[in-house]
Amino acid sequence: MVDLKSSPTEARVLDTVTGRLIGVTPLHHRLPRQASPLEVRVEKSGYLPKSLTIPQNQDYRGSIRLDRTAEPEPGGSSEHIIKL
Repeated sequence: MVDLKSSPTEARVLDTVTGRLIGVTPLHHRLPRQASPLEVRVEKSGYLPKSLTIPQNQDYRGSIRLDRTAEPEPGGSSEHIIKL
């Protein structure tokens, strides 16, 4: 059983090998027992994605915090003022 929480909530959990959507946090999902771990990517719009390794040979309970993407600075390099 996988019990994964995230901050913020409602982040997508994707299998990094297949690209398959596993679910959305908070995630409560039963995985088949396997020796190899499951590599996932946790992502949400406006936040930087993070990778996570979930063991499949035992129950897993964890949480992950996503960081906001950098906002462009006001008056940044995209604005050009030309004085004549």
